[in-house]
Amino acid sequence: MAEEDMDNICDVCGQIVPNGRRACPRCGERNRITAGSSPPRMKRRPIAVALAFFIPGLGHIYAGEDSKGVILIMTAVLLGALPYYLLWWTLKETDVTGISTVISAMISIAFLPYFILWIYGMLDGSRAVLRQNFPEEAHDE
Repeated sequence: MAEEDMDNICDVCGQIVPNGRRACPRCGERNRITAGSSPPRMKRRPIAVALAFFIPGLGHIYAGEDSKGVILIMTAVLLGALPYYLLWWTLKETDVTGISTVISAMISIAFLPYFILWIYGMLDGSRAVLRQNFPEEAHDE
C-alpha cells in the first residue's frame, strides 16, 4: 500500500483524517497530520487508581501531573508521620494514667486527614488520566 493511499492520523488529537483532507475533522488543526502514524498512547484509569491506592500522588505522576503528584506524596508522608510524632509527644509530656484515651483520640484525629488525602488521590488520579487523554474536553462534572 502506497503512503499516499493511507489515511492520516492527527498529531494533536489522534483522530483518523481521511486521505486528501488537510485539516483534522475533530480539532481542525492543519499541517499537523502525519501519514500512517499511530495515535498517542492512552493512559489507563485502573492503573492510576491502583498506584494511588498504595501511595497517594503516584496516580498523578503516572497521568503526567508530576508537580501535583509530588505535592500529594510529600503531604502523605507528613500526615503519615504525624500520628507517630503525636504519640511520642504525648508519652513524653503525660503521665501514664488515662493515656490510652488520649493516644487513641490523637491517632484517630491524625489519620482522618490522611484517609481523606488517600481517597482524593485515587479519585483525582483517575480524573487526571481523563485530563491527560482528552485535554479538549472538560471533566469536572
